[in-house]
Amino acid sequence: MKKYLALIKLLLTQQFRYKPLADKKKRAGTIALFVVVGVCLLQTFAIFAVGLFAIGTIVGLDEGVVSLVILMCQGVVLVFGTLTSMSVIFNGKDAEKMLCLPIPSTTVFLAKVTVAYIGETITSALTALMFLLPFGLGAGAGAGYFLMLLPALLLMPVLPTLLGIIVSMPFVALFQRLRTNAVLKSVLQIVLYIAFMAAYMAMIFSFTSLGNSIDSSGQTEAEMLQNLAHALKLAGSRTVFVHCNFMLATSLVSLSFANWIISLLACIAENALIVAFAALISLPFYRWILSSSLESTGNTKSTAENLKKWHYKRGTLIKELAMNDFRRVLRDSQMSLQSLSGVVLMPLLIVLFYFSFNAGSGEDNMLLFLSSSKLYQAIAPVVFLGYMGMIGVGMNVLGVYPISRENKALWHLKALPVPFEKILLAKVLLATVVMLVCDFLTCVLLVVFFKISWYIGIVMMIVMSLTGFGSMCITTLSDLKSPKLGWTNFNQSLKNAKNSWIAMLVGLLVMLGVAVLSVGFIVWYALADSVFALVAMWIVIAVASAVFAVYSYKYMASRAKNYFEMIEA
Repeated sequence: MKKYLALIKLLLTQQFRYKPLADKKKRAGTIALFVVVGVCLLQTFAIFAVGLFAIGTIVGLDEGVVSLVILMCQGVVLVFGTLTSMSVIFNGKDAEKMLCLPIPSTTVFLAKVTVAYIGETITSALTALMFLLPFGLGAGAGAGYFLMLLPALLLMPVLPTLLGIIVSMPFVALFQRLRTNAVLKSVLQIVLYIAFMAAYMAMIFSFTSLGNSIDSSGQTEAEMLQNLAHALKLAGSRTVFVHCNFMLATSLVSLSFANWIISLLACIAENALIVAFAALISLPFYRWILSSSLESTGNTKSTAENLKKWHYKRGTLIKELAMNDFRRVLRDSQMSLQSLSGVVLMPLLIVLFYFSFNAGSGEDNMLLFLSSSKLYQAIAPVVFLGYMGMIGVGMNVLGVYPISRENKALWHLKALPVPFEKILLAKVLLATVVMLVCDFLTCVLLVVFFKISWYIGIVMMIVMSLTGFGSMCITTLSDLKSPKLGWTNFNQSLKNAKNSWIAMLVGLLVMLGVAVLSVGFIVWYALADSVFALVAMWIVIAVASAVFAVYSYKYMASRAKNYFEMIEA
């Protein structure tokens, strides 16, 4: 037991360790980022809290509905718990360190599961504050309900954590087979995350559309509420098949001590059986991961072999420089994952916006309401252009860290018998091409989901490409002026660097510029109802974007060489 507790302490310290020598600006930036994300999600939390408070007032303390709410909380834990299992429990990178300890592999596995469980308990606490607490307040629950929330927080994450371990096993086995193919592995990781998020969002929106499926024609408000309560109780009664949740919900709403203690003990016993079953399946798999990780260490290539020699085939010099740079990015799993994440982020946001705006029917459908407005085709493309342009610049790792990501291989660039202007142009074009793929997917989704005219979508893609090129020139110059070299882990060293904030600032200024250029034409279109106003607006925006791209490149080229010569490789 002492070794088990000591290992848990070691893993927690390693995961949440405080770095006293870290840059205070980085810590301040991280805190500010969490504050901004929290403020952005505050509206979503408030909507869920108000909705569950209203549901509580309608159905009261029904164990089936409470079990349904618990299932919603566990859905959040499952989405993130599966990824946690893949990164914390089945991470074979620490195999050599763990096997050197005088601790059995079973103890190591249980300690890792415990660390993952502690993290998911924190997630459960947040979801309980958003789901279970307002539901209990709306249902008029007594003190026993709220006191029982404390032990419920310890029992809720057990099922999704263990289910996440079992679900992640085939994906971990697949990634283990693909450990030499970093590109395909990164793509599959992103697809897996999107699939889990899409499944959970589909479940949430199926709950939110429950009230819209009820025929309210010719019914009074009291009859509508009664039908809604009946539908919720019917859906909640089906959660009895997840019996441990149903027992936990029964203990939350129980009025008698005997019923409370019996249901609580039944919940604990069923969760214990689930723990035993999950350990029986996943422990041999964990041992296989350890052995396969050790077997693969002898086959890994040395650093000198991984740094492939520069070579040129048929084609232009800039093309070959860009392709070699792209291959080097793909060989770094963390860098390639972040690059691919930047490509899919904006399309994923468009899909999430669509589900959010398209919820409800009739007058409650915000997308239908907005698209019926006369100014929709004038304002909506400009809003999406500015917002997505700002997000895209900040998430494009290839353009934000073009020099810093070279790290110890920067001497290759200095040794090449190639003008540095060519190398820099190749880096900017590579970042722009990657962003162009993202822009294309984004514009296609805007045309399909948000009914933006197809010709406006084409112009938007052109404008986003031009502004993206100009922004990449500025961020490249910023990284060239003060690169961060000598790092050992890309995610740990660069994710909070000032370059990302500069990129977001550049994107924000571009967004404001687009807004200033378009506001006069939108007013003209609103007053005169002339299509020529929209045509003129997009011509002006496109010309301004081209001027911005050309000027940014010339500004970068005039200063880049001096900055590059000052860098000590």
